[in-house]
Amino acid sequence: MGCLVSFNDYPTGDLRPSGDPSQGKGGAATATAGSTAIAGTGAAAGTLAAGGSLSGSGGTQPGAAGAGDATGDCVQAEEICDGLDNNCDDTADEGDICPSNCSGATFLDQAYIFCTQPGERDEAAAQCAASDMALVRIDSLEENTFLWETMKDLVTGTQVVDMHIGGTDAASEGHWLWPDGTEFWNGDENGMAVDGAFEHWLEGTPNNQSGGWQDENCAVIHLDDATGAWGDSPCYDDLPFACEPQ
Repeated sequence: MGCLVSFNDYPTGDLRPSGDPSQGKGGAATATAGSTAIAGTGAAAGTLAAGGSLSGSGGTQPGAAGAGDATGDCVQAEEICDGLDNNCDDTADEGDICPSNCSGATFLDQAYIFCTQPGERDEAAAQCAASDMALVRIDSLEENTFLWETMKDLVTGTQVVDMHIGGTDAASEGHWLWPDGTEFWNGDENGMAVDGAFEHWLEGTPNNQSGGWQDENCAVIHLDDATGAWGDSPCYDDLPFACEPQ
């Protein structure tokens, strides 16, 4: 399953400086989809790999297959679900390398798996774990935009409006943690980010107000929001989700 990601007014420069974990996992990006360029500036580069998923590389320009160096020579590696042609056979993510109803993509040297079959939060986390991954932790607006735009494209034509991400305050109300245990938000809609962590809550959230009996203990990206803002949602909602390596 492929996806086409479009970035409008994509920022330039070093998006994620090394040495600052709050800024994420890589550098700036340039993406190419056939003859259509989606570009920024800086050291990183991205391509739409043969399978159609967005990929990026935080080092030298990748080859045409998405796995080589600046000369276009593909460096053969084991094929994994990441939207790249790792084994240099001109096909990305072939066979059953990706879980059912899932597709791979790479952004700023970080691999992701996007799964469109809706599931409750615990089910989504378990499926990520089966691939030695976890529900996504989001460290920058650029990463959030990539996740939002990619999933929006994958679920186009459906009624899906949200996607599960890794944030939850199920263990302690108001203490929002990523899957690795890092707290990024403390409080309700009037709370604050912890130690300058990235957050992208929709105004008025998190508020733990589902209008029903369920607590809203799980963070989601609102796919129908103009900026991909977050909300808090019941963990029992069946939603698509994205995973990344733990």
